[in-house]
Amino acid sequence: MKKALLILCAISCSIGISFAQFKPQPFKWDIKYRGEINIGGAFSNKLHIPAQVDNEEYYNFAVYSSMSRPLIETVHGVSLSNYLYVGAGLGLQYYTGEIFGAEDIYSFRSKTTTWDMIAIPIFVNIKGFLPITDKLRPFTTLSFGGTAIANSNGKFIYDDTYYEDDYRVGNIYSHKIKGGFYCDWGVGIEYKLLSFTVGLQHQRYVQQDIDTDYYWDYNEWDDDYEICKEIDYDEYKTFSNSLYIKVGITF
Repeated sequence: MKKALLILCAISCSIGISFAQFKPQPFKWDIKYRGEINIGGAFSNKLHIPAQVDNEEYYNFAVYSSMSRPLIETVHGVSLSNYLYVGAGLGLQYYTGEIFGAEDIYSFRSKTTTWDMIAIPIFVNIKGFLPITDKLRPFTTLSFGGTAIANSNGKFIYDDTYYEDDYRVGNIYSHKIKGGFYCDWGVGIEYKLLSFTVGLQHQRYVQQDIDTDYYWDYNEWDDDYEICKEIDYDEYKTFSNSLYIKVGITF
């Protein structure tokens, strides 16, 4: 154990001396187009449920549910200098994990066991570089925006209506998972045209439940019965925090 600690200290000292002697390249304006494509994965096994404003049943807690997903994204923008880049990105993420735990909060199609959810993040990306050489550049990256949910097993309609005297009565239950605020922060290193990034990703979700009730009701003005419609709307907000890894190519 002592030998291992000594070796670790020696390596740390060597790295410290190397960085102490290191001088980054001078700042220079260099405005030009830059694009990139990244693939990777985000990994999380928790769905967080904050306190709901209109529903006292739910308070701050989390359930174990697989929120891990593969991802691909493309970012296009302008490199303002050898230290700074600003762009806009579009991503695609596919949630393939088990819904176990989330069914206590969300509604899913019958006999469903997985999310089967396609999410499309749309975001602004800012990168700060520390150019060691023209080829080697460590960086930090920040993205923020919103996500659209294209499809999921939490999106379905159950029609429990029937016709009485040519009028529709009964209930229609509509369920939908929507996206929300999206952001990620990470650090990475770029060598030539290749990049590697690790970081944290935050994604918010909203489950919308709409109950539309068609029923007969007495109208005292006409002294007769008429069909009425009543809509009951519930919304449940959740979020996940994930560790992500991305490998990319720039052009």
